[in-house]
Amino acid sequence: IPRRVVARVHVYPEGNDQGAHSHQRAQLAGADRATFTVTTPRATWVVPAGWAIWIPSMVDHTISSAEQLSLFSIYLDPEDTGDLPHHACIVTIPQLLEKMILHANTIPELYEVKGPDARFMQVLVDQIVELPPAPIAVVVPQTGNLRRIYDALSQDPLDPRGLEDWALELSVS
Repeated sequence: IPRRVVARVHVYPEGNDQGAHSHQRAQLAGADRATFTVTTPRATWVVPAGWAIWIPSMVDHTISSAEQLSLFSIYLDPEDTGDLPHHACIVTIPQLLEKMILHANTIPELYEVKGPDARFMQVLVDQIVELPPAPIAVVVPQTGNLRRIYDALSQDPLDPRGLEDWALELSVS
């Protein structure tokens, strides 16, 4: 879409998993009611309702949810991302920004580039680039025994093994 800012809402069924992908634009994504999980090569986040995740452009990520998910996304041209981090992070959504996001999704995607909708979208961007990152993440282990446990639990979250079982399997105390 030939606009610097694009707002979209996607509704996904329960148990959805979008698989690994990336975007040319940066993405701010959140949900009003459901909790969803985002995984990048760097970390995994569980994003509760009322919060959002900042995903810079070209960062591989997956989004999944056990419940039905109404996901809002604001896509920004990478040149408009200000001082936001170059890695994914959780951000809180103040009430004003929440209302602005709701309104942005009523604006046609091909809004006039010099009209009031374009000015509104620029104010939306101004609000987004001021969001402080929240220090919430589970870092994905990259090597060793923790990575083996992480991989096993990612494949089968209902794996019944406890700490003693893992210690025995990995030959550690």
